[in-house]
Amino acid sequence: MHKLRDHKVGRYTKNYGKVIGSESVQGKWLMLKVTRTQINQAVTWYRNAGYDCENIAKEFDLSLAVACALVAAWSPRMRWDRNLLVARQHMQGKKHLGMDKSAKRADRVLLHGIDALNTPTGHKTHNFAWNLFGDYEAVTIDSHMIRAAGLKQDSVTSGLMYEELSQAVRRLANRHGLQNAEMQALIWIAKRGSAI
Repeated sequence: MHKLRDHKVGRYTKNYGKVIGSESVQGKWLMLKVTRTQINQAVTWYRNAGYDCENIAKEFDLSLAVACALVAAWSPRMRWDRNLLVARQHMQGKKHLGMDKSAKRADRVLLHGIDALNTPTGHKTHNFAWNLFGDYEAVTIDSHMIRAAGLKQDSVTSGLMYEELSQAVRRLANRHGLQNAEMQALIWIAKRGSAI
């Protein structure tokens, strides 16, 4: 992998910081544009989503890792409630549920497990699956996170750019004492104005 471009990571960190109002006041980092409720939603979002995946795992006799990956496979451009519904419908054998790419990803997950999402273009779904599984070090970068970084959706064209965006989230998480997935969720909630 190529070396991260520090100036790019710095710019993305600054842009993400603007979304949450990250500022140093008298030597202490504060988040001035998010509410306590939004912070609480961010800290619990992946844990609660993981419980949803546990229910799918039990319902269809899947391992938790496969259930998380199945849900992640269907996640691009899909609201959470619909994401869970479509994952269940896929397991029930229903067809024509949405994007063919998502159906193919879901089928690969059922055959090969969570690492079936680890492809050159699968950064978002792979990291999302790991976040759902309880790995809060992984960073999910989706279209909302790309816009929050001040970029256009189609501009993230490489694993290097994805890693630079992820590193920016890690910097802010470290600065504010949150886990990486919690910071990502907070930026996502603040950018969208909603946790759902």
